[in-house]
Amino acid sequence: MPASLFRPAKQVAPNSSYRLSAASLAVISIVVAFPLVRRFYWPGQNGLDVTGHPIGRDFINVWAAPRLAFAGRMDAVYDRTAYLGAISDLFGSALPFHNWSYPPSALAILSPFAAPPYFIALALWSGLTLLAYLAVGLAPVPRNRRLSGAMLLAFSPASLINIVGGQNGFLTAALLLGAFQLMPRSPLRAGGLLGLLTIKPHLALVAPFLMIVARAWRAIAAALLVALVLVIVSAALFGIEPWRAYLTDTSRYTVDALERFTGFFPLMMGSVYTSFRSSGASSSMAWLAQVLVSVMTLGAAVLAFRKTSSPVLRIQIAAAAAPLMTPYIFFYDLTALSGVLVWRMLDDGPGRPSSGLKAIYVFAWMAPCVLLYLNVVGIGATALVLAAVFGATMMEAYGWRSREDSNFRPSV
Repeated sequence: MPASLFRPAKQVAPNSSYRLSAASLAVISIVVAFPLVRRFYWPGQNGLDVTGHPIGRDFINVWAAPRLAFAGRMDAVYDRTAYLGAISDLFGSALPFHNWSYPPSALAILSPFAAPPYFIALALWSGLTLLAYLAVGLAPVPRNRRLSGAMLLAFSPASLINIVGGQNGFLTAALLLGAFQLMPRSPLRAGGLLGLLTIKPHLALVAPFLMIVARAWRAIAAALLVALVLVIVSAALFGIEPWRAYLTDTSRYTVDALERFTGFFPLMMGSVYTSFRSSGASSSMAWLAQVLVSVMTLGAAVLAFRKTSSPVLRIQIAAAAAPLMTPYIFFYDLTALSGVLVWRMLDDGPGRPSSGLKAIYVFAWMAPCVLLYLNVVGIGATALVLAAVFGATMMEAYGWRSREDSNFRPSV
């Protein structure tokens, strides 16, 4: 990711007090996340955590599903009962329930991480995806702020949840943020990244509409081409049946799991739908709220994207709208939003966010762990926090505070 996409309009003298503040925020984040890690993710015995899941919990899917698929066991990948037995055999220990919920196109992309032994693969996955996230997340940050930026990116609550959960938040954040960073200068590469993001298509619901507003036709063509190639390659490797199973059985199971709303699964979620359900609303009421918010968010995002020409605010619009538009969002999926929030937290130039807006961004950066704890006690506040960030983004996009980014400007 080229660091020259954004660069400071003028160099700002190093601010040691802010670096201390960034370090303090990182420490606070670790302290806030520790009870969660201790309760659900702490290492136990025989490579398992205290809840009986593999250390790295959800990475077992990244490691096992491609192994099964390329070993001729594709029939087990989308069969939930067979899949649990198969991954338990691969890991060498009986495991709690896991489910492969990704499209067949993800299997080839993730297959390099299925080759090494499990814990080596987990270390490579965590390290390499974090590096990709840092590369994209630090590209717009002035060089004299990158130490602070790295701490805030790596130790945000969303990042910590992603790391201990062995999840793909770093990868998806790098794809989404990287695509919108590249779009003004390299639309084909930008579209390619969004094509890869179709391995989790619900995270890119807003992207096509914003690309149309930007008249990024080459990026749209590249995204469609990459997505089509992924489908063709996966069909050639594994046949059509896995796609049928994914589009019918897996999708239906995902909706059923949302509506059952039981166990650890909903505690980790932060959509409008799950916020309403956590607070006691019925499924039908929660679906209605989700649809209304999704439509309003899309409309506001499109209008704001047209209003501003600021590269950073355009990326912020995409990152802030995405989690509001899907009912299926986890706290580790907020890494893209956390990355943009870091940019705004570090902006101390003349057009910086007001102290009130910056307070919203700092709170939202810290919020994922706190919101998870609130989910546990039946207070679904995530939608309110996401709405506050989106509202603050709209204020900046419409120039109610500032029409220009200060420390971040496109290269010419």
